[in-house]
Amino acid sequence: IHQSDANSSDISFDVELIGMTHAEAAVQTTGPLFFSSPTRLMARARRNGEWSALQEALFLPDAVPAAAGNLVVSQFCYRPPEPTLAAEVAVSTDRDDFEFLELLNIGPAPLDMAGVQVTGGIAYAFPAGQYLDPGQRTLLVRSQAAFHARYGSESSVEGEYQGRLANDTDSILLRDATGTTILAFTYTDRSPWPGSPNQGFALVLQHPSRNPDPNEPLHWRSSVATGGTPGHSDASRFLGVADADANGNGQADLFDYAFGASLLSSDTGIEVGVEEVVTATGTHSHLTLSHPRNLAADDAPVVLETAEHIAGPWRAATGRVVLVEENRLDGGLARLTFRLAEPMAADSRAFLRLTVDFKTR
Repeated sequence: IHQSDANSSDISFDVELIGMTHAEAAVQTTGPLFFSSPTRLMARARRNGEWSALQEALFLPDAVPAAAGNLVVSQFCYRPPEPTLAAEVAVSTDRDDFEFLELLNIGPAPLDMAGVQVTGGIAYAFPAGQYLDPGQRTLLVRSQAAFHARYGSESSVEGEYQGRLANDTDSILLRDATGTTILAFTYTDRSPWPGSPNQGFALVLQHPSRNPDPNEPLHWRSSVATGGTPGHSDASRFLGVADADANGNGQADLFDYAFGASLLSSDTGIEVGVEEVVTATGTHSHLTLSHPRNLAADDAPVVLETAEHIAGPWRAATGRVVLVEENRLDGGLARLTFRLAEPMAADSRAFLRLTVDFKTR
């Protein structure tokens, strides 16, 4: 340790790692180095008073290849808001330059991302030496300059992709280094997909830790804020008592949280109707149901159930219901309207109910 001036706060360090060997080649007097997490080791050797060129190597202990069970697309913004801030306009006036795609490691081990390819409307290949820690998110963007002008430099940006995400319909594919498909899906800006992303919001995968099928539109929702939250989740957590009524509005607190509004009010409650759908085979009647929704309440999914009799049996309408409309409200809320895919027969009857399936993780 060197300090040229006793009153100075500046200290410089000369650090040297010396490896000692015994005269007998089989005997080592310096213990080995062990890495318990991804570590980039940089070193050079000194011989006869001269230092060698700097060498580096990345060690990935316990890292596993990226695969279908550990890597997801967790959020992406295909039609960002128009640039309006001076800092944004100074970089680009093209809204597409503010696109981003977010990947998330949902597995328990670090992911070796070397060779992972993103294709479809965009193209990017991860170089060697890239990894994702468990729970870590990384971002691919169309323009780093535009991204940083809008979102700042705190989020981890892996790199820029080629191409752009289509504003109507496009495909996103991830393949590993061997060409094996990790995931593939096609989104659209129309029903049954959420429509708000066509107004500047991002598409967010709900419960990404459960690795939901990205091809199912109901597994996606629009972001709480315009432009999304790249590098972060915008989901909230319910911290109250499910069946309590802290505000005295006659509705359980879990319902207040999940729906974001009172279901007892004629202005914000549940609405049931019939929609006439014209097809090549004629006009068919479909049941519809709309309700308010707190978009951030991923831990309290609202499930539509149907039955032929009030006593049941009840079954979830998953796979038999489509989102037909999404109207944005203030405060991160939206009013969602769903339609049963199967038309009603003239002499049939159906019962509908909503349940809140509270998740602890």
